[in-house]
Amino acid sequence: PCLFASIIPMSKQMAHLALMKNGISLHRAEALWKLPEIKNIYLDKTGTLEAAESDFVAMEPADRADLLVLLEELLLKTRHPIIKGLRFESPLNPDFPEQIEKIEEIPGEGIRAGLFDGRSLYLGRPSFVWAEAKMSGVPQDFIYPLLAINQKIVGEVIVKTIFDQQAKDFLQLLLSSKQNFNIQILSGDPDPQAGQSLRALDPRRMTYLGQLTPEQKANLVTEGSLYIGDGLNDTLALSKAAVSCRVGSRVLGFAPVDLQLQIPDLKNIFRIFQY
Repeated sequence: PCLFASIIPMSKQMAHLALMKNGISLHRAEALWKLPEIKNIYLDKTGTLEAAESDFVAMEPADRADLLVLLEELLLKTRHPIIKGLRFESPLNPDFPEQIEKIEEIPGEGIRAGLFDGRSLYLGRPSFVWAEAKMSGVPQDFIYPLLAINQKIVGEVIVKTIFDQQAKDFLQLLLSSKQNFNIQILSGDPDPQAGQSLRALDPRRMTYLGQLTPEQKANLVTEGSLYIGDGLNDTLALSKAAVSCRVGSRVLGFAPVDLQLQIPDLKNIFRIFQY
């Protein structure tokens, strides 16, 4: 009995060290024993299978420069994925006075912030911004994230997702696996056509659902499944899966996961299965 009791902790430590050599953090060794039973794999899309690039379009072109300064300060102070793809022509001047006093992130929805001059800023899903800004009337047919100052829409964040060739190779490896996985891609992307190129790899075994909230993602995750995601929007779904895997280090210490790919290379998932 004493020998057996010492073997189990030692085997867990060996597993941790073996995976760490490949840039994989193992937080719960028991998850490895569940992997052979996995039949359903759920994947987050933006940030996991795709990178995002965004551009800001101001409702009044003359206001764009001032609003970009606000957005860049917001990007420096928050990790919310709603603005992670924004690119700026030049870095923010470190001597530029700060304008944002308080920031609150709402996973899957957006950001609310207070400015030092007393104004309120809202950035996120159109429905979220419309409700937070308490705007009257019927919401217009917006698709992309909106920026509002007080009760006025001042711009849109036009998001363009870029399909990662590495992600495509990973999906093809999953589809050719002997374990015959069913793959479902869960996304918050508002573009109804965003999943077409993904489903085309194998429409019979791969499904795509978009415009999902974090709660809707979690409700879709079934028992005995693996969920792979990268950020705040995936926390509920990660907690519901039998095995949870976070990709990259964009969000650290927010919620526990079984495995973490320190290097955001999805092919390392196969190293875990092999181990």
